[in-house]
Amino acid sequence: MQSKQNQQRLGKAKINPCGDRLAALRIANNKTQAQVAAETGISLSAIQKYECNVRRPSDKHKMVLANYYKQDVADLFYGSFSVRRRLTRR
Repeated sequence: MQSKQNQQRLGKAKINPCGDRLAALRIANNKTQAQVAAETGISLSAIQKYECNVRRPSDKHKMVLANYYKQDVADLFYGSFSVRRRLTRR
C-alpha cells in the first residue's frame, strides 16, 4: 500500500507530467542528466526528480530549461508538445 505522501506525489505528477517531455528532449539532444545539470546550473538531483515526475520545476527552473532546450515555456510544461515537431522546426 502506498503512503499518503506518495499518493499525493503521484497525483500531482498526473496533473502535469512534464518529466517525459524533459527526458525526451534531453535524449534527442544527446545529453546526459549530468550534462544538463552542469550546463543549466540546476542540481542533478532536481533534473532526475523532474524527469521522474517526482517533483515539478519551479517557475525559475522552467524558464531555464525552456531556454536551454529552445522551447516555449507554455508548450513545454503545459501544452501539447511533440519532440519531433520541435526538433524539425529549428
